[in-house]
Amino acid sequence: KNIEILCKSVEIISRNFNYNFSIYITIDGTENKYSKNIIKKYGYLENIKFIGKQKRQEVYSIYNYTDCLIFPSKLETWGMPLTEFRQFNKPILVSDLPYAHENIGDYNKVRFFNPYDPEELASLMKDFLDSKLVYDNPKETNYNQPYCKSWEELNNLIFK
Repeated sequence: KNIEILCKSVEIISRNFNYNFSIYITIDGTENKYSKNIIKKYGYLENIKFIGKQKRQEVYSIYNYTDCLIFPSKLETWGMPLTEFRQFNKPILVSDLPYAHENIGDYNKVRFFNPYDPEELASLMKDFLDSKLVYDNPKETNYNQPYCKSWEELNNLIFK
């Protein structure tokens, strides 16, 4: 899920600036060796709250009071949090990868970043904290035919 780039970015900001912010990450170290290592390596950062896996209803509560979603994943089939969070009409920082562009479509409060560059993400996070974040202007992806935007269109295409 590329959690480490987010932790490194928080580390950069914490080392160089004095901001009051919290990053909520849905691991707690009990999931696997990777999560345990992340907690061990970055648990000292006061701005990061490792909250563990959340129930669906709690996730929406977190979305409601969160100011921005940071989605650094390098590999996704879709990225459900991106779809869920857009309905709150809040900023999203997301990896500049094909799955994210497909999911984001023409959403107008998005900024893409290199998922291998913690300095870039830290800079964008700082811009957000300073209310200076400039959004990208994504265009909805055009797909080759046959393409369907709904189950009804797909059903009509298959059974016509």
